[in-house]
Amino acid sequence: GLQMLRYADHCAQDRSLLGVALGLHAEERAARLLDAAVSELAKQPQARASAERFLKQLEACLSRRLSSAVIADIAEHDFVFQLENGLGEEARKNPALSRAVKRAKVIMRELFEPLRQKSAMPSELFRVRWSKRIDSLKEISKGEKMDDLLATGSGEPLAAVLVLLTCVAPGDLLEMCNANEVVLAGCAGDLRKLARDK
Repeated sequence: GLQMLRYADHCAQDRSLLGVALGLHAEERAARLLDAAVSELAKQPQARASAERFLKQLEACLSRRLSSAVIADIAEHDFVFQLENGLGEEARKNPALSRAVKRAKVIMRELFEPLRQKSAMPSELFRVRWSKRIDSLKEISKGEKMDDLLATGSGEPLAAVLVLLTCVAPGDLLEMCNANEVVLAGCAGDLRKLARDK
């Protein structure tokens, strides 16, 4: 379980949404393994020494977990990378497209802002907020063909289309991150109790 947790940490250090997703899935498996292992550990005669050792390693892994703000930074970085590399020279040659790219970046920064607050917005509220904003962007570009907007569009409708084409909603990752944290924190609590009681 701890080895899987270290692998999860390694994946997350990739600093891409793919790395974060791989890391969180590995962390989820590690959390289940650790939860079962802690239950088994409680039955062993040398539980206290083992609990202290495992707790130290688990706490080290927990201290390196990604925060909501870091996941937001990674998601936004991926969005900007897709936006800039997907349009390439076209954005630099077309002033309207260039302005729309800048506006799309501002929209994305605003979308992720609640995750960067000192007390990050809970993932379920963030998901609702994200959906409402995406719906409003769809409304802005409603009735327009995306191809036409990309070719001749400008202003807010074009920026809205750029966001809709390139953004990836991080809600599932945030919820998995929070669920994993609950299980891992529970394991740490059980290990502390074992280390004290035995």
